[in-house]
Amino acid sequence: MIRIDGYTEVVGLFGYPVKHTLSPPIHNAAYQAMGLNLVYLAFEVEPKGLAEAIKAALILHWRGFNLTVPFKEEVLPYLQEITPKARAVGAVNTIEIQANRLKGYNTDGWGFFHSLKDQGVEVTGKKIVILGAGGAARAISLELAQRGAAHIVVANRTFSRARKLAEDFVLQVKDCSFKAIALEEPTLSNNIRETDILINATSVGLHPEDPLLINFDILSPPLLVCDLIYFPSETRLLRIAREKGCRTLNGQGMLVYQGARAIKIWTGKNPPLNLMHQILEEEIAKLEKKEPGDVNAGSQ
Repeated sequence: MIRIDGYTEVVGLFGYPVKHTLSPPIHNAAYQAMGLNLVYLAFEVEPKGLAEAIKAALILHWRGFNLTVPFKEEVLPYLQEITPKARAVGAVNTIEIQANRLKGYNTDGWGFFHSLKDQGVEVTGKKIVILGAGGAARAISLELAQRGAAHIVVANRTFSRARKLAEDFVLQVKDCSFKAIALEEPTLSNNIRETDILINATSVGLHPEDPLLINFDILSPPLLVCDLIYFPSETRLLRIAREKGCRTLNGQGMLVYQGARAIKIWTGKNPPLNLMHQILEEEIAKLEKKEPGDVNAGSQ
């Protein structure tokens, strides 16, 4: 049981919507196990209310907060300091408050990389195809490039966004080549056939009726297929990839690791990862007994 008293400090999540987030139970279980008088709450902030929400966090002396859609880019003008990685990505999902100053971090790429590492996946020298060119795709692209990936292909419906991602990072990570393509056939299939890791960084797959993004006939071992969506646990993409013999990875590990990184930023301490994974699995199991909700892919 979490104790709330006059000494309890607050961290939280700003987003719109956030009612379906699974971050509070994961974080609060970790704080309780760590013996911290800290509580994590989710706040549904309308887009026009970001400035007021930040002001409230400062006035109430929060330790920090997370950000999800639609605030990861909109928050940048309010920050006094941004880490080099977050600045390169152009998006922030974790804020640290110290002496009334806001410092922004991006833990998306870090979280995804460590979810791969947790499964024994090595990215050095690998060819990777990423579907999508939004904030999560940018964070993951930069992280994997810096971790030794050899070649990254970014496929997006709006080709100009994919091209901008590739142009932004190609000079920053000289040992990794970047290529932008439109998310259309036959170009997409040709690139997937030559890749080691396929990553869906779009929200397509949240609902059973979502359209197909790729030609599933091209999926075959030893391809690793990843989906940043963490609920449902197995999207249509992952199910078909598994049935075709491919290794698969959903977004649950990324959610835990990006949360763990935020906890380390706010407290200076390493959280109990096994417990965080356990709590997430329990919360997912509860959700899967109900109708799928509107959970944002790759969000907190």
